[in-house]
Parts: sequence; C-alpha cells; structure tokens
Amino acid sequence: MSSFRIRPHFVHEEEEAKDQFQESFIKHIKEDEPGLLIKIFPDYLTLVIPDEEQHFWSPQLNLSIAPTDRGGTSVTGTYGPNTNVWSMFLYGYLTGFCLAGVSTVFAISKWIVSGWTVGFYMMGFFMALLLGLYITAQIGQKLAAQQTFQIHQAYERAIGKSLAVH
Repeated sequence: MSSFRIRPHFVHEEEEAKDQFQESFIKHIKEDEPGLLIKIFPDYLTLVIPDEEQHFWSPQLNLSIAPTDRGGTSVTGTYGPNTNVWSMFLYGYLTGFCLAGVSTVFAISKWIVSGWTVGFYMMGFFMALLLGLYITAQIGQKLAAQQTFQIHQAYERAIGKSLAVH
C-alpha cells in the first residue's frame, strides 16, 4: 500500500442501501475487529487505531457514505494521519505556496527592472521548504504503512471484497 500521493483513497459502490450498509459495517467492525475503534457520524465513519497503539504518524480511514441513484451506497475512503497532523501539513503547504508565490513575483519583477535579486534565493528557500514537507509526509506514510495495511484489511474483511487504493 505504498503511494506517492499525500492522502491515498478509494471509491466503490455497494448494492445495499446506505443505512443497511452502515449498520452491517459498524456491527462487523465492533464484533470482529477488536484492534480498531470506530467513530460514527451521520453519513461519515472513521476507523482509528486504538490509543495505546497510536504514534504521531498513525493513520485513520475516513469513510464518506452516500446513497446512489440506483438505491445502493457510494463509499469514498481516504487514508490520512490524525486531524491535527493533517492540519499542520495543510497549513504548512498553504503558507509555503503563498510565500513561494510572493517571492517569485517579487524576484521576477525586480529582475525585469534591475537584474538579479535576493528574491530568487527566497523563492528557492520556500520551494525547498515545500519539498521538505512533501518528503516528511512520505516518510510518515512509510512509518504508518503497517497500521494503514491493518485498517485496509479490516475494511476489506468487513465488506467482503478486495479494493485498490489510489
């Protein structure tokens, strides 16, 4: 389950109605998967590693459940770290891209007017910062791979079929 994506995901459809699918899935996880916790929200479920086994990079599977036009259920699953960790990376990317953009505009404007400027160094620094964030996220994914695999297998056992993660 190794991926270069920031948040691996899958989408599939079930023939059961949404409420029936959600009830049977929750029942299976609670009874047959004692190594996982399930958080239940309307139209949304989250599978989480128990607190005693969690570390900084521990993954969770967020499931968005919606009815289809044909009476079945559409399930979208997204793997990612704890919400606090994900927020930290999200704001890091947002800040890095904004600062890289501003420094790029500054560098190009100054270069057009008077030649080489320190803005190009700033631009390079922020690009390196973004690359560092991406590499750190990839390392975190690799450190969480075993737990991600554990969650994915539990999900596949609960629905009774194998799914590809993109």
